[in-house]
Amino acid sequence: MKKITSLFLIISTSILANDIAYPVTSPTDDLANVFVPVIVLSEKLAFPGAEGHGKYTVGGEGGYVYHVTSLADTNTNGTFRYGIETLTGDRTIVFDISGTIEMTTYIKIRDGHGDVTILGQTAPEGGIHLAKAPFWIHDSEVIMRYMTHRLGKDWTNNNADNYQNPSSPDYEPDASFLIRAFTSPISNFMFSNMSTFWGHDGSFNAGGISDANPVSNISIQSCLIAETIDKKYGTLMNAVNSTYYRTLIAQGLERCPSYLRPIVRTEFINSISYNSRENHSINYSSHADFIGNVYKYGNNTKTSNTWQVEGGNGGVLLDTELYFSDNIGKGTSSTSTSTSITGNSSIVKSSPTASSGISSILPAIDVENSILPEVGSSIWRDAADTRVVNDYINGTGSLVSDEDEVGGFPNIPSVTRPSNFYSSLNDIPESFVQEHGITSNSQVITNWNFGTYKVVNNAGYNAFQMYGFWLPNDFTDLESTTSATIGSSKISNTMLINN
Repeated sequence: MKKITSLFLIISTSILANDIAYPVTSPTDDLANVFVPVIVLSEKLAFPGAEGHGKYTVGGEGGYVYHVTSLADTNTNGTFRYGIETLTGDRTIVFDISGTIEMTTYIKIRDGHGDVTILGQTAPEGGIHLAKAPFWIHDSEVIMRYMTHRLGKDWTNNNADNYQNPSSPDYEPDASFLIRAFTSPISNFMFSNMSTFWGHDGSFNAGGISDANPVSNISIQSCLIAETIDKKYGTLMNAVNSTYYRTLIAQGLERCPSYLRPIVRTEFINSISYNSRENHSINYSSHADFIGNVYKYGNNTKTSNTWQVEGGNGGVLLDTELYFSDNIGKGTSSTSTSTSITGNSSIVKSSPTASSGISSILPAIDVENSILPEVGSSIWRDAADTRVVNDYINGTGSLVSDEDEVGGFPNIPSVTRPSNFYSSLNDIPESFVQEHGITSNSQVITNWNFGTYKVVNNAGYNAFQMYGFWLPNDFTDLESTTSATIGSSKISNTMLINN
């Protein structure tokens, strides 16, 4: 169950003015006491419920919509590659087909091709799986949701010019999913419900070529990062202002995650690290918060070094600021992790040092039950995601050297939308259009009726965005939360359906 920030208010309609009190019409209910909850959206975020340093990412908001209709990896109209590498300008990519896109070479959002939102939740049954080549981002303003990306053992660098030169945009490292700044800073990234597996160096990395041109403002929320092969590093986050929130990182040797540049400001909150030999390496001068996390031992876990602070890259020990609160270990005789720092304990602070303002944070003891049902591309959770989550639950699984050891690439069904799925509008299905009286993508409707709940859209999201939020149950995730923080005051048991 997702947490609610101060940007959302869920209240019983029994305490609202009459103009927004909605009784449920049911012949078996006591109509005087049964009310439909109302969700009030009061600030525009990447999506309702977005958290962390990337929550204000706008992606391709307000631009055109591009439809992927083919799983071919050709740079032709209708393919995913065309929408990423050829098209420019503010745009949202949706999918009228599901299945696996087997990439023959890397896909890159190059400089000039950012300002894009990629909505995997729009795909039919099975979702979208990007396979067998890396995905790299070199421009700002990117939102990606409900996508699966897995590299695998057969990827090798090709012979593009400068592919071995780290300062070149043609550089081809062995990271599976990479955000990299070159000659200028890039910023604003939101990744929600992504699954990334089987990278050779890391499965999800970010950072600039130099600290003068950093990557900044990243949220990794409700994601699943697992089973990096070869070097078996999990995720390296050398960015300014990054957040891991409600995310599972599993079966990595180390870097789960790690932060190896002095510019780092990061938070790791309500997340899980499973079966890592070493979890967090932290460069001097970093500011990092670790709050409400679970560290579960597995077959490859060491008994120490959950956090390791190290020098290099121009960092200064006494400029380092770390905050630890409510982190627990599982799988050993100990019920809590140690926060002792060898050398100089003054770098451990009494309050957060890199906060993005996440206002409702779960106790660590509640994290597993809350986040495991939703991590990864959970609308259509495939066999690989299911296996990794079950390994966590059962305390099984181990480091892997290639995907064939664990069943290989899963079989994803390919389903195509019917020809009458869209009618009066090109980008919103006719059933949704008719139910809500929509006349255009850009129409801003304030009051939405979804049957079991209502949404008051004071944030100004347009109709196309609201459709994209409804698909993965963003609103019902908010509606099911029974405690909301409103500014400095707390309203409890606000999801009331009185009996």
